[in-house]
Amino acid sequence: MMKMNKTLSIMLKTIIWILLIVLVVFGITFLIVCIWRAGLPYNEIGRYFNLEYMVVYDSGAALVYGLLSLISFSLAFVINIVRRKLFCKPPSLAKSD
Repeated sequence: MMKMNKTLSIMLKTIIWILLIVLVVFGITFLIVCIWRAGLPYNEIGRYFNLEYMVVYDSGAALVYGLLSLISFSLAFVINIVRRKLFCKPPSLAKSD
């Protein structure tokens, strides 16, 4: 890896950590909404009408929220692997006597 100055390295580490946190928060949020939407009492054609808010929910949206959650967690996983490869030092291979 090319030599980076210390300030650039710290900024890059901070940006990667913020991105990881945002992706995990989005993933958790999408997962909660997916579970909530999947538990609604849909009718035969896959719709639920909420009388309080006058909103019609479609059953297919739970799948979309589940996929968004999976994508968010997958991106966070890949970025974490790249972060570890870039910034973590490999263990020492020197034998101790």
